[in-house]
This record gives sequence, C-alpha cells and structure tokens, in this order.
Amino acid sequence: MMTARRTVFLFSLVLLLALDLLGGLAQARTYDPAETEFLQLLNSYRAQHGLVALKMSDTLSEAAARHSQDMGRYGFFGHTSVKSSFFPAGSSPWDRMRLTGYTYSATMAENIAAGQTTARQVFDAWRGSSGHNQTMLNAALRVIGVGRRVVAGSPYAVYWTTDFGSVVDPSAKTVTAAGGDPFTDVTRADQELWDAAWYVKNKGYFVGYPSGTLGSWDSMSRRHVALVLRRAGLGSRTDWEQDYQAATRDEVMQAFPGLSWNSGRPDEKVLRSQIVRLLYRAR
Repeated sequence: MMTARRTVFLFSLVLLLALDLLGGLAQARTYDPAETEFLQLLNSYRAQHGLVALKMSDTLSEAAARHSQDMGRYGFFGHTSVKSSFFPAGSSPWDRMRLTGYTYSATMAENIAAGQTTARQVFDAWRGSSGHNQTMLNAALRVIGVGRRVVAGSPYAVYWTTDFGSVVDPSAKTVTAAGGDPFTDVTRADQELWDAAWYVKNKGYFVGYPSGTLGSWDSMSRRHVALVLRRAGLGSRTDWEQDYQAATRDEVMQAFPGLSWNSGRPDEKVLRSQIVRLLYRAR
C-alpha cells in the first residue's frame, strides 16, 4: 500500500479571468463517495464561518478529474499540465476549466493533493495549509469541481484536484454524501473497493444479489464480464455473451485492452470485486 503523503502545493491561485473562448461542455458525472464526502466536509466548514454552501459543478469536476488522472498517469504533481491525455501541454487551471466548458468571467481557484486516500485526510491537509484554507473559505466562490482519481502504479496512487468558480454554471447541483455501505459485504475496511462499489452501483453496472451482497469473492462468467464491460463502454465481445465458462484474469486483459492492471496470477478466475475495481480505475 502506498504510504507516501504529499501535500506540497506549488500555489493556490485565485484569479478574475475574462474568458472569450468556448470549450466543450462536460457530460453529467457520477461522483464516488469520497468526492461527495469531501464536499460535505467543506460545506460544513464554510457554514461554521458564515459562508454559503458550494454547489457541485459537473463541468468543473470533469476538468478536475482529468487533471488528477493526468498527474497519476504521467507522473507529475503541479497545477500546470506537463503532459495530458485531454489538454495541451502547459495548460493552466484556467485553460483546463475553459476548455472543459466553464467559459465565464469569474473568480477561479484550484487546490491539488496527492497520496491522501480519504476525504477527511485531504480536507485536513488543505485546512492546515494557509493558502489552500484561504481558497476553501473564499466568500466569492459558489461552485466547486472535485476530481479524485486512483491511478495504479503511479507515484502517489491517489490524486485530488478541486476547481472553484464564482459563477454558478448550468451543470451545478446540490450533491449529498452517500450513507451506509453500498453492499452488505463491502465496508470501509477496504476503502478503494468501497468507493468502487458505490461507483458501479450508481452507474447500474452491478446491482448486487437479492441478499444485498456484491458477492465479492464470486467468479464471473465470460458472459457476465462481456455484458458488464459493454454496458460500461469498454468494448464489446459478442462471442462471449453466450459463453458461461468462468473468465480468467489473463483472458479478460486480452479481450478488453481498455483495462489496465497487473493480474499477478493470470490463470485465476476473475472475481466480481476485481471487475468492480477495474471499472472504477478505468473511469
């Protein structure tokens, strides 16, 4: 397990920026429990200081999530995009927000972190840093985008980006934290699986058994794997959809190259919890 904790931030920017270029609007997002828990913690903190609650902007969250993914994928930590799968190299926070669709003359800000697994950990880290705390308590801000990404094999494993704006855009909404456990056999004892289980449940990829369990240790047939991954937009294998033979780790990797993992034991049957994790990591 990654034990490094890094809260070295290059800067916390707040800028009144007039934007005249249009970007592509982000689609509606599904948030994992850690992301919504962070918003709940932040809004409670703002309320203690007499400030209005922030709404969650899907557009800003998309910009934030893409930057978190880039930092993990390309092994850098900073507010400038050193390399990106989504933005031109050298993009600033304001560039990323604009290109994702937040095209307003607005006060904007960004906080980033790496290594903190939970919402409480990253909230406490930012609250303990004067610059980042000032951003969280900025009275001018009205919306936030939260992007937490788990990137297997990256230097810090978990990356957080929060993007802020003073203009409430059409994608903004009130989001509440998920309560309880997603399935009766999935608890916070395994934080990544808990987050992943909420994600696939909210997306409708897994609904669980009538007993309320995910069936974490149950193997999956090729048919079930193919149907779930097609539903998630990760590829289609019609030849598998009538095949009830248990799928192995190695053949799932070969059949669906969009998934990235170190299977370790390629001939083992693939488990439901493993597919849940892979779907979460492939967001």
